[in-house]
Amino acid sequence: MMKSTTIRMDDDLKKQATAKLEALGLSFNTFVVMATVQLVSQDRVPFDLVVPDSSPGVSGDRGIA
Repeated sequence: MMKSTTIRMDDDLKKQATAKLEALGLSFNTFVVMATVQLVSQDRVPFDLVVPDSSPGVSGDRGIA
């Protein structure tokens, strides 16, 4: 059985993600399902999560000061 799920997300973020996914031939829904399948099968989030260094003056790898 398939269930419908609602995701609340900033409109601009959704538009940007949808554009990138469409360039890959994927829908937003397909991406969410793929990520969820990986979460369940690997028992982990399917991408690296890194806590940024919060030391004063440290910009990290994103160039944000």
